[in-house]
Amino acid sequence: MRKNYFLIGVFALATITFAACSSEDKLGEERSDDNGNTEVIEGEPTWAKFTFKLGKDGVVARATGDTHEGTTTEKNIKNLRAYIFNESGSFEAKTDNATVDEHGTEHTAVLKLTSGKKKVYVVANMQDDWITSTTTTAQFEAVTLTHCTKAGRIAHTKGVETAVAVSRVGNFDKISGNGNAATNGFLMANVLKATEYTLYPGISAEDCSKPAYDSSAEMKKNNHLEVFISRAAAKLQATYVNADALILKDSESNTLGKLLTPTFTVRNLPVQSYIFLHNHVDGFLTPFYIMTNTSSTFADFAKYYDEVNEPNLDLKASADGEAIESIYLPENSNQTPVRGNTTYVLVKGVFAPAANVMINAVEVKNDGGNLSIENKLDGTDYTTGGKDVPPYFIVPEWENQIYTAPADFSGNLANYGLGMILKTYLNKAGKQKWLNAVDEGSAVDEGDIENSVSVYYGSSFSTSEGIYSVVTIKKYSHPKNALPGYKESIEGTIRIFQYTGGTCYYRVNVEDNMDGKTEANNLFYSVMRNRFYNVNISKITSIGYPDDEDVTVDPTDPINQKTYMQAHITVEPWTKVEQDAELGM
Repeated sequence: MRKNYFLIGVFALATITFAACSSEDKLGEERSDDNGNTEVIEGEPTWAKFTFKLGKDGVVARATGDTHEGTTTEKNIKNLRAYIFNESGSFEAKTDNATVDEHGTEHTAVLKLTSGKKKVYVVANMQDDWITSTTTTAQFEAVTLTHCTKAGRIAHTKGVETAVAVSRVGNFDKISGNGNAATNGFLMANVLKATEYTLYPGISAEDCSKPAYDSSAEMKKNNHLEVFISRAAAKLQATYVNADALILKDSESNTLGKLLTPTFTVRNLPVQSYIFLHNHVDGFLTPFYIMTNTSSTFADFAKYYDEVNEPNLDLKASADGEAIESIYLPENSNQTPVRGNTTYVLVKGVFAPAANVMINAVEVKNDGGNLSIENKLDGTDYTTGGKDVPPYFIVPEWENQIYTAPADFSGNLANYGLGMILKTYLNKAGKQKWLNAVDEGSAVDEGDIENSVSVYYGSSFSTSEGIYSVVTIKKYSHPKNALPGYKESIEGTIRIFQYTGGTCYYRVNVEDNMDGKTEANNLFYSVMRNRFYNVNISKITSIGYPDDEDVTVDPTDPINQKTYMQAHITVEPWTKVEQDAELGM
């Protein structure tokens, strides 16, 4: 038998003062060298008892009284298998006969093994036994899962374990590791950094199974080891603080409108994750950690991230007593976080303008030769939800001013709005004397008398600029002493969003400030397994994007959290992540 010695230092030995077992029960041996260190011989017969517990990131979850530690379905362990490898990475033994305590929270197994360093991998609720005697640790750690991430099919209703809620889990085989999570449980595994254990030789089955020990050191010396496992998925819910959170107000606290019928889903979900949590010096790794970067294209991102979910979970007030729905997510981290690879919540709703807010005409007023504009208003309050919201557009840099056409207008909204945009632009630019100068016949002079120039302005739609429709403001000028004909020049461009029925979309990036991470840390925009993310909308800062793809625009763009829902996150066991957010563009 090969004997491979390794030393347990004097410092560690000082904390271990209990003998492994009585001499007559020893199956192997320990030896001491001349320096007082204990040599543990690898390969000697011994017994070990493993206690498997559902914990937090591979460690014990502290008691907080938190209601999000998991529902019965989320904590239930239907089956559990432990796979033990020796120090060289070769498979040594496995067990799938773990017993369960009276509370259903601790699972134990007693095995006859050999002494030495071991790696223990634990998988709970994996339906199929996919390990063989030739599987190595490297192969084991490389196992990945694909995901079923369609929002409505993997929804869970918080705190209400009804048949309807459980059935919505649907085909959960990609995250749960089996075809029916409600019946077979949610996939759980341990953390790679916490998998190494030392088994001492000569420990009997009786000693490793004692009901109580004087210290944790004695437990370890008697090969009674605790292994903590965690769910291989995260959980997220989105809520809003109260009704005021869905109301958009201007800088003077006047109500501009309200977001009606809000729903949510989660996007940019990776299509693969590891079965075990791969810890890294900076946090953790996922299969696509280095696969996308700032030079990637939409096609590149589509290989690794899901972009097809539709928002269909109701966004509810966080304190209204109604059942709040959640989504289970695969973990996600990236070497270079950008808009195309970070997981985010997509909120969809109808932004309904308040009364006396929607502008449907701009009228030029003449007060003794001084021109000014007056906005004509629709006068309808759409926030009650009793009337369909008509098409409208906004100019984002004009502080959410909303433009539409009269109710009896049946033409093209965009073309109708050109006149309103032109006049508003001229007024904001301090060019009031040209408010009526919209063609050659109404041109107005500028400059001095000897060098006067006849000027008028026009507007037209140009090609789109990214996510915006663009209106070009043109200046037409003709010096009085020049040849006939007006010279055209570009005065400026106005970017607008056009909405159909008020439907709009918002984005909030999922954040994880675990261990004090800040936005400067590349893992700040991450999803970690076994954590509960609560995205709580606190304020709307603008009308959202008119199309859902607008929230990503160019996937290589850097993340600018100021343009989305602003968030604050704290982390608690399940683990729960609190996130307050403001809705905006």
